[in-house]
Amino acid sequence: MNSIKRICISMNAHINSMIDQVENHEAVAEAALSEIRESMANAQYQLVRLQNEQKQMEARELALKALELKWKERAIQAGTDNHERAIECVRRLKSTQAEISSLVSALIEHRNLEKILVNDVRGIEEKFTELKRRRSLLAARESRAEALQSINKHENKIAVGGAFERWERSIMRAEIDTGKLAEPVDHLSLELSIEEEKLELESLLSELLTSENKMKS
Repeated sequence: MNSIKRICISMNAHINSMIDQVENHEAVAEAALSEIRESMANAQYQLVRLQNEQKQMEARELALKALELKWKERAIQAGTDNHERAIECVRRLKSTQAEISSLVSALIEHRNLEKILVNDVRGIEEKFTELKRRRSLLAARESRAEALQSINKHENKIAVGGAFERWERSIMRAEIDTGKLAEPVDHLSLELSIEEEKLELESLLSELLTSENKMKS
């Protein structure tokens, strides 16, 4: 239990560190996630070890109950024919029953602890998944912000110097000098030409299909 609490406290400390620090955010987050991943693996190992111990105790309980039944049968068989043996069988029976009682109490404690550990491990896993998701989202947002800053910086440099305008004027002068000034594109005429060509092709296809059908008939 104490180790699980330490893991949760460590996770909260790392979360606060990730929020408060203003430099190397992604590196801090990755380091925190790495340490939490190791702590989570340790908690999972503790849970598996507890469950294995519990299985061994349950197997021991079954063996003791079988032994309890055997000592009862032996005590009854000895009966009055061999009083001393019967007493010894009863003594062994009592010792076995005491061990069973102690083992049952320990199993109850183990099962209660297992429920707590299962919930704690599940909580750690959920928190770890949430932290990974937040890390990815923040990294993506940071990359976007840096890209926008870069775009704005370069756009401002270009706008201030009028680079695009100077470039366009240079091209226009070259076109004028060569007598091949680019004419503006008439988008409407272009769209109509494309539509007319498509209608013409559709008409030709229809004629081909009609001719083919006639030949078959």
